[in-house]
Amino acid sequence: FISKGWSMARQGLEKAWHFFTLLIMGLLFSFLIMMDLPNLIRKVRSLRYSKAAPVYEAMASSVVLFAQVGGENFRAQIIISLCNTLLTIIGLSIIGTGSIALLSLVVFSCGLIPVLGVFLSSVPIILVAINEGGLHMMAYVVVLILIIHAVEAYVLNPKIVSAAMHINPVITLMILYFAHTLMGMWGVILGVPISVYFFRQITSNGSKSKNGGNGDKQGDAPPPPAEKTDAAAA
Repeated sequence: FISKGWSMARQGLEKAWHFFTLLIMGLLFSFLIMMDLPNLIRKVRSLRYSKAAPVYEAMASSVVLFAQVGGENFRAQIIISLCNTLLTIIGLSIIGTGSIALLSLVVFSCGLIPVLGVFLSSVPIILVAINEGGLHMMAYVVVLILIIHAVEAYVLNPKIVSAAMHINPVITLMILYFAHTLMGMWGVILGVPISVYFFRQITSNGSKSKNGGNGDKQGDAPPPPAEKTDAAAA
């Protein structure tokens, strides 16, 4: 029993470390992209007037749409994490545990990771409760965690994600269920944004895709100057 428990704990820690490193790498690359974003936008838009123009016209609208959907989903996840953090602060204050500020920071950070964040944020809270109040306080904390994450799963997640992605809450729950069945945790993370992306791609009109989403907005790279004609030169 002890060896089996240790094996399960080791596998859980390995998966947690794997997703933690992916999160850190993602944040690092996002920071580097945001630092050079204006120059990157100009370089990408200049492809419209290069030999890669057919590829740009074919892919620009799809890339812009997927980025918009991903941003909306991430914004919804931040709001859900903030709600979880607020509920955690209130619950821990009522129970009377210490280190509330530190534990709240852990809850918010882990709340950005769907599904796995529940377990990552619960471990330090339970350890602090055992250290301060023993099994009695740990029982209260476990009940608090179950209530908060039930509210997240059945109330916050469908409502907030549906409002951000502009889809029905029932459809959101169905997508999450089928995506989790097919792809596991990655389905929970990517199921809703991918489904919304394909739906918007199918229902979008042709004029928007022709313009490549935001391609004609101010700040677009100007076209190359036209060659002078003989008459103009004269």
